[in-house]
Amino acid sequence: MEALGFEIMEAERARFTDQVKVFRSARVIAGVHGAGLANQVWSTSLRGIVEIQASGHFNDCFARLAVSRGAAYTPSMCQPRAGGGEVVVIEEVVGAAGAQLSGT
Repeated sequence: MEALGFEIMEAERARFTDQVKVFRSARVIAGVHGAGLANQVWSTSLRGIVEIQASGHFNDCFARLAVSRGAAYTPSMCQPRAGGGEVVVIEEVVGAAGAQLSGT
């Protein structure tokens, strides 16, 4: 993600003012489903959201927010792992983020 120009941020550990500052300039936001994705409201040039969600559970609140702002939305569902748990399909997330950055 950094190779695409993304800044990595743990929103839950950042001060509110720092979150606003970082998200204000965000064109594409990628992250795990959670309150940090609500920071998309601060962006002045939002193109898209890539949201990672647990398999079998889809919550469209951030999709609705993105679309209401005229931004693209791509969900990326985790995949079950043999022996339990789930994994993020990194190639899917990076591909979706790259596509949104390039406008395709």
